Amino acid sequence: MGKAVLLDALKRLNSVELKVLETAIEQLGKGTARLDYVAIARAAGTSRQAVSYNVKKFVSAGLLVSHGVLGFSVPDGIMVQV
Repeated sequence: MGKAVLLDALKRLNSVELKVLETAIEQLGKGTARLDYVAIARAAGTSRQAVSYNVKKFVSAGLLVSHGVLGFSVPDGIMVQV
């Protein structure tokens, strides 16, 4: 997936979606591949169901990579600083 596609996907996110993505990337940057949807929901001020929905959207948009039961990762090309 190209950088232009990732940038376009990022530009389309609203503030809650950005906070969900930011918190998910922070969790992944701490060495875990699993996402704690409840903790993300608390940080973003939304529901666990909204987090689940948004994570699926992020995977479809190439902003997160799903490894099935092994969890998630951040794709190459997205800068993560924790």
